[in-house]
Amino acid sequence: MTAPTIRRVLRVVRRLSAWEKEDPREIAAVEFQDRRTGGLDRRPSVYVLEAPDDRSMRRATVQVRAEHTIAFLRPQGGTDLDLQGVGGEPERSPGTTGFPFADQAHAELLMPDEPSLLALVQVVRQELERRTVETPQREILDYIVGRVEAEDGLWLARVNANESWAKAVARHRRRPPP
Repeated sequence: MTAPTIRRVLRVVRRLSAWEKEDPREIAAVEFQDRRTGGLDRRPSVYVLEAPDDRSMRRATVQVRAEHTIAFLRPQGGTDLDLQGVGGEPERSPGTTGFPFADQAHAELLMPDEPSLLALVQVVRQELERRTVETPQREILDYIVGRVEAEDGLWLARVNANESWAKAVARHRRRPPP
């Protein structure tokens, strides 16, 4: 018999403060804006993570957040949302981070129409506390420093190619352990 699997459908949040708004349309305008069309993105990107236990899920969450963050954002931690169980079944879609783990975990939620997307926003808004996934910058940098110290060529290239990341990793390496 196989062990039960924990599943998370992680949406990297653009601005947590948007989720404090009451109107689902205002939230969607920030969190689900299609920058190409200016309308709402009815194919929002997510990462589908599966793990046998909470500890493994935490490691997977930190890894995918680190890989997403170094590919698209400045060095930072963040608050993301678990969309598991809302918005339908995610459709796998190759990611563009350049990291095999994150790229294979990437998917899109296919929302048939704008009312469906707004309904997803409403459910998540009502369950915000339960669906919030915090990944502090310290955990992300711990992971990245581990990859750098293991001389992972992909991570070394990414860190060295971005001055803000190289500085953040160097500062983090000099910190005493908690």
